[in-house]
Amino acid sequence: MSSHIILAAANAPMAKFFETQGFDSLYVNQESVANQLLATTDESLAVTEYVQYLKCLRATTTVRMLADAAIGSDPISTTINRISHCGMDTIVISDDDENHRSLTLADFSNHIQAARSCIAGLSSSLMLNLGHLEQYGYQGLSERIKLTKNTNVTAIVVSHVTPDDLGGLAPLLAENHQIGLALDHPDFSYGMVQAMMPAFILDTYHPSLAAKQSVQNAGNSVIAKLFMG
Repeated sequence: MSSHIILAAANAPMAKFFETQGFDSLYVNQESVANQLLATTDESLAVTEYVQYLKCLRATTTVRMLADAAIGSDPISTTINRISHCGMDTIVISDDDENHRSLTLADFSNHIQAARSCIAGLSSSLMLNLGHLEQYGYQGLSERIKLTKNTNVTAIVVSHVTPDDLGGLAPLLAENHQIGLALDHPDFSYGMVQAMMPAFILDTYHPSLAAKQSVQNAGNSVIAKLFMG
């Protein structure tokens, strides 16, 4: 059975196109929005700017939308509340600290509890992004997955892994049927990730690559017409 595919979509034309192609779930994060608005991922957006962008994007498509909540310095409960009221169907929280390193297990537990308390009164569901396998290893990953048991986290995505990590992830994927994999590495293919039989595949790499190529191709075409007629 093929895994459900969720594509990253950073702008309205991309979102509408993916919808016409039959994709029913799209993902947005702060970095992709910053790249759209500022042409860089090195500068972070304010929560207000991000939320306004999400509202506009929500108005362009009827598909299920997932939005990253790893933005700004506000309490996670405040950020979740604001993003939920943009009409996002699923809010994705990460295990990052303010320096983009892994939260300690204790801080991670508190993070989950705060998110859990906030999401209970909202219409959005909660997804967890575990993205620091290289720091806490398979044991740490397993411990973080166990902490989500009996919570309202409905799905988990494991990101920032390499092809060499896939063999060690196989037992965790077999035991936990709500776990998906992020396709965010240039050496990954759909076939390679699909062979792991994750619950879903969150593809951030190929849409980002396509967006960059589209800009380059359009720019080259305009320049060619200006100078070659």
